[in-house]
Amino acid sequence: MTIRNGGIAVRNDGILVRNSGIPVRNDGIVVRNGGIPVRNSGIPVRNDGIPVRNDGIPVRNDGIPVRNSGIAVRNGGIVVRNSGILVSNDGIVVRNGGILVSNDGILVSNGEILVSNDGILVSNDGILVSNGETTVSNDKVAARNRHLKISCPILIRNYYLSGKIKTNTLKKLFILVLCCFSTIAFAQVVKGRVFDENNKPLYGANIYFDGTSIATISDEKGYFQLPVSGKINASLVFSFIGYQSATLFPYPLDEEIKMVLKPSTNSLKEVVITKSRFTRKQMLKLFREQFLGETKAGKKAVILNENDLDFEYDEKFKVFTASSDKPLIIQNPVLGYEVAYEISDFIVEFKTLSISSDDVYRMLYTGVSRFKETSNSKEVIKERMKSYQGSVLHFFRSLISDKMVENDFILAKGDKQASVTNNFAIKDTIGYKQVTLKNANTITLKNSKTVRTSVLYRILFDKRRNSSVTFTTPVFYVDQYGIHTHVNDILFAGEMSLKRVGDLLPTNYGINEEAILKE
Repeated sequence: MTIRNGGIAVRNDGILVRNSGIPVRNDGIVVRNGGIPVRNSGIPVRNDGIPVRNDGIPVRNDGIPVRNSGIAVRNGGIVVRNSGILVSNDGIVVRNGGILVSNDGILVSNGEILVSNDGILVSNDGILVSNGETTVSNDKVAARNRHLKISCPILIRNYYLSGKIKTNTLKKLFILVLCCFSTIAFAQVVKGRVFDENNKPLYGANIYFDGTSIATISDEKGYFQLPVSGKINASLVFSFIGYQSATLFPYPLDEEIKMVLKPSTNSLKEVVITKSRFTRKQMLKLFREQFLGETKAGKKAVILNENDLDFEYDEKFKVFTASSDKPLIIQNPVLGYEVAYEISDFIVEFKTLSISSDDVYRMLYTGVSRFKETSNSKEVIKERMKSYQGSVLHFFRSLISDKMVENDFILAKGDKQASVTNNFAIKDTIGYKQVTLKNANTITLKNSKTVRTSVLYRILFDKRRNSSVTFTTPVFYVDQYGIHTHVNDILFAGEMSLKRVGDLLPTNYGINEEAILKE
């Protein structure tokens, strides 16, 4: 028996499969079945391309591949979006002699696009699944998806086996269930509800990790869930128009969050006309140069709501400040992002009474940001790689993986080259990498038991880009994305410190985009 189903195998209120490429290629036997593999009184799959093509045996089964007594698939969002290769297999992806999945209800619930694929859905050079018994037994809800959106590179590619082409809905259903189940099983979820000061749910509140593109919005009951693959060294930000933004760090993964937002205290500003030697046009030019940067990406980035900016210039102390009651919305066509940036501080100090970037002594900006992808063309991905290479994020990812030399970083302490193994002790902790400095210089302050660490390393990237980093903490932690703790105790100078908002990437930026460039 190929499928035993006592309920609804697939319920779909949107597009079950959208494919712009070849989802499955088969030249062998896709499914051998001696009974009725699928009974359907509607249209199970609509496809405008080649639904199934296979050069081998994608599924070998000696038992019951799918047993379901409920709803096999229901989805309210996009479970998998793929524009590259998600899985490439030269052997056996799954070999099962027992029950792979047991479920008594709804395995997956879908109301939109279950799978969106612009590349090759399946790439397999061997046996995709070898099963001697029940592959999937389903009697309850394994996963219900409303907000989970996962963007992957290419899904599966199968060649080198020979035979005849056969098309069967069971093949698609099995792959979809297997991919969806494995995707959901390894994700953790940050979840909770957002309320106003009267304990009423806030519908449409933004919830995101600072500096990333990991974001969602609350539903009509104020509920949200944000899938994450592990701990992130970033604050969880809650924002809503007309309310003060709130941040949470650390955040729980094992309990529901209740966040209450307070109304914004911003009132209509009193218009005060003061005589200034600098015009708003001059101040806006300075802000663009210092905030967005003067690189290719910085110069082409556009702030859509510049009128929300307020500027002040203290001539006595030669200090320029900028603020905004609303998040700045920045379009960055070079890197393919729209960035919402809430300014906390923006301060520029001058060496002389001036409004020119040439006379800037130092500058500081802080805030929280949310990234939304607007393009992922090959040209955009190349620009992202240029911005990423040699960045602080690239540095820490290379450090914790001990790939400094491989990634063109040279670290020096004093006049000697410094290796990672001789200078840092790195070990796994729960969700993070703990980094401890070896042989750190310590200073005991006078009339105090306080011990201060101070270690300076020079950094050379690609044999030409010079920077330095000073550690004033002996221990810090780095997450899976390369985001580090103790931000105020790890200070960069030189080229790595010159990045502005126009050159920033989300801290969850993935190096997997390199694979797309090779296509």
